[in-house]
Amino acid sequence: MQKGFLIETEDDSRKHNPYGSALLVDENNEGFYAITIPLEGIPTVTGDPETFEYNVLTERSKGQTKGKIELEAASTDFFWTKENCNRLDQLKDKVLQYMTVYGNGIGVKFNAELSYRANDVDNGDNLKGTLTITPSSLGDMVYDVRPLIKQTLQFAGTIPADIVLTDKEEYKLSCKVKDDTAAKVTATVIGDASDKYTATWADGTLTLKANEGIKQSDYAMVRLEITDTTSKIDGEESINKYAPYTLFIDLSYAGEVSE
Repeated sequence: MQKGFLIETEDDSRKHNPYGSALLVDENNEGFYAITIPLEGIPTVTGDPETFEYNVLTERSKGQTKGKIELEAASTDFFWTKENCNRLDQLKDKVLQYMTVYGNGIGVKFNAELSYRANDVDNGDNLKGTLTITPSSLGDMVYDVRPLIKQTLQFAGTIPADIVLTDKEEYKLSCKVKDDTAAKVTATVIGDASDKYTATWADGTLTLKANEGIKQSDYAMVRLEITDTTSKIDGEESINKYAPYTLFIDLSYAGEVSE
């Protein structure tokens, strides 16, 4: 009976869960990477090396030689939000350098082109789409990705997905930027009834107003874009420290509210 392990190793506490992993992109060929969109899972595009067989008559076994690594198109689901679709529209149909970043700080670079589509709508599930990554070449593996990551700007609080206005008074919403006082927000009204609403942002407050002549059938959206062109990466004065972020709010009109 075996009484113990023939070989025993110590647990060095270097096992990692998948949390914190992400798909990043170097959109402007700067050498720094920002998140594409948040994902539930990140597929790999790296396959196995191809092999070539040979059979020499004077040898006792057949052999194989290793060839190039075969890259594979990969797909994953994402949440079908206006923000995610807008971001993918900025990236699709372009060959860009991406990097899969793992929660333990390892990264794998590759060039690829993105495409996406809507999934079937299933009762009991969130609205989702399918993101397809079509790789064209494989880059280096990075053992510490932290110096290469460009953080994306965020709002400090929760911004509602839709707002209903009346003509009684202006609607004011706290709309500050998280962890960066130098960033600014551009508020733009878009959509069929964009001329029936006014949106302004100043000092961390978003102000919305219904214009004259508005009707309850007038619908529009506010596009909020955070940018910061004043903060630069250390030693890279031409490269912005933060990546911009865009969020949408649906607008509608409820009419006059009686006293």
